Amino acid sequence: MLRYIITLLLTVYIVNGQVQNYEEFEIGSAIGECEQGFCPRSYTCYENKCFRMLKAASLTPLGPCFDNRCPANYECQENKCYPSYEIRVANH
Repeated sequence: MLRYIITLLLTVYIVNGQVQNYEEFEIGSAIGECEQGFCPRSYTCYENKCFRMLKAASLTPLGPCFDNRCPANYECQENKCYPSYEIRVANH
């Protein structure tokens, strides 16, 4: 019984960890379909398409937007200034 509980807890922990990992990333644009479930290096197969996964650290907002505007190389999303797509890609 104890083994069953430990196995169950480990499974829940692993599954939750995998879900959280996707929440820590931004999905870039697709480059095409997955080939037998695989994509080129640094791309991830998601819904049968290859996407570049960008680290969430690049999604940290600089601060609030002012009159719906942000400094150069930032864009206003949800009233916060986030690095523009070009900056996020250049940092990876």
